[in-house]
Amino acid sequence: MTYGPPGGYGPPPGGYGPPGAPPPGGYGPPGGAPPGYGAPPPSGYGPPGYGAPPMGPPPKKGMSGAAIVLIVLAVAAALFGGGCLMCVCIGAKAGSDAQAEQERLKANAVSVSAQRLIDDYKANEVRADQTWKGKYVNVNGVVAEISKGLGDAMIVNLNSGRQLEFQTIMCHLDEKYKGRAAGLGKGQNLTVRGKVDGLLLLSVQLHDCELR
Repeated sequence: MTYGPPGGYGPPPGGYGPPGAPPPGGYGPPGGAPPGYGAPPPSGYGPPGYGAPPMGPPPKKGMSGAAIVLIVLAVAAALFGGGCLMCVCIGAKAGSDAQAEQERLKANAVSVSAQRLIDDYKANEVRADQTWKGKYVNVNGVVAEISKGLGDAMIVNLNSGRQLEFQTIMCHLDEKYKGRAAGLGKGQNLTVRGKVDGLLLLSVQLHDCELR
């Protein structure tokens, strides 16, 4: 003897659900399946206030490496270039002042005979240096020799004109006096302005000399 509903187990003839055919639109909300999900609402999904955070202003871009290098170079040029310019100006002023002082000393040159200058150095070289060294003098004497020194420098030796006078005044001339030096002769009387630079061997040294 078999237990169970008649006809065996299985779905009823009309299937599960309300009697009759399924509704025209199928089971579910009217109109069928909703369309795909669109863009999220402005405030984002979720309760109010929990949406995506607002976008801030775009981050500022820093200076490029090239711009920084240029700025550093400009500052260095301003500092060191200005310092160099100041050095040049100071150097130029110092040179101008030295030239002015030299011209002043030349203008105040003391007149002295070759004999007096030679005799002073013969008597006492230390005292003669204290009296004459570093000063410009106008020396009058007799041409003993015209020669050339190192580097073709022109030299005129003056003495007192006395016999057997071995000491001389060695006058170192500037190149601009080459023509006049070529026309000098021994025994000629001559005045030279120059700066006394002490005694070397038997000659009193005069530098920066000019023919008068």
